[in-house]
Amino acid sequence: MSALRFYRLLIIGFLLVLAGVVVPFLTITKILPPNMFILIASYAGSVVGVALALIWSAGYVRERRDGDK
Repeated sequence: MSALRFYRLLIIGFLLVLAGVVVPFLTITKILPPNMFILIASYAGSVVGVALALIWSAGYVRERRDGDK
């Protein structure tokens, strides 16, 4: 995998985690209506974002380790 693809995973993961924080905040401040589907989707996005960041870090380490040999 190229380094650009790994960074794309990191950016997408960061945006999903950020959305997972912003959406509940907007719900608490009553800017968004409280809706269980929105909150569950926000939680799922946060979990997927963390998983993507974990995949990115594993790929980044593997790529750097292969370059040292």
